Amino acid sequence: MSEINTQLSKHKINILGQYLKTNDAIGYVVLDVNKHLSKNALALLRNVKATIKVRLLY
Repeated sequence: MSEINTQLSKHKINILGQYLKTNDAIGYVVLDVNKHLSKNALALLRNVKATIKVRLLY
């Protein structure tokens, strides 16, 4: 979570909402960001270490 928040804040992308769920093996996060910046956020999140999958929902 720290790396996700750091990457987005470095590029002035504000997180409007955030949901996190984890278990012993894996975790996932759902983020709500400004639609105008969502493609930038998607590119940044793909480069976060240990990311398995990133997708954009509207």
